[in-house]
Amino acid sequence: MGPEDFSADERQRNQHIKGMSPKLIAMDRELRLHKAITMRMAGADNYQIAKELGVTDSAVSHMISRELKRKRDEINETAEEMRQIDSMRLEAIIRRSWLKAFPSDMTAPLDYDAGRQIMNAIEKRSKILGYAAASKHQVDISHLQSQMGLVLEVVARAVPDEAMPKVYAALEEAIGTLQRKEAALEYSGT
Repeated sequence: MGPEDFSADERQRNQHIKGMSPKLIAMDRELRLHKAITMRMAGADNYQIAKELGVTDSAVSHMISRELKRKRDEINETAEEMRQIDSMRLEAIIRRSWLKAFPSDMTAPLDYDAGRQIMNAIEKRSKILGYAAASKHQVDISHLQSQMGLVLEVVARAVPDEAMPKVYAALEEAIGTLQRKEAALEYSGT
């Protein structure tokens, strides 16, 4: 709560602040803010809070609005930091699993569990970053199917012929899952 939160009469009533140290002034402001927030949470209106604190109700409104915005910004910043950290963790899982799923040695067997880990990590990452939010972004299966064709071309060059049926089956399963999710979204109206 700064000087702009007080009218001339209120500043005059609060002359005792002039003799206080900056730390005490800050503590006094914090206590007033805390009291205002506590009273608001208990159901008091701006007039009641203003009367208790000796300020105008518009000062109370500004004070509470600023504090709520500060808290919202703090929460949003923390949430964004956590999204970034989780995204980096999932990216590390994807990189490690990719090396297991698609070894550089063409004769080594594929690790299908690592492939599932990759798919799960990609799905979780897309949810964390928000591009899997179906209510905001509809899934375009036709686009994904065309991308699967590109994936198949790349995989076909790297995977021995005898492993391709399993690769096709896994991709078909993934496409089927996406189609079921898209149908469920259309049915629910989102």
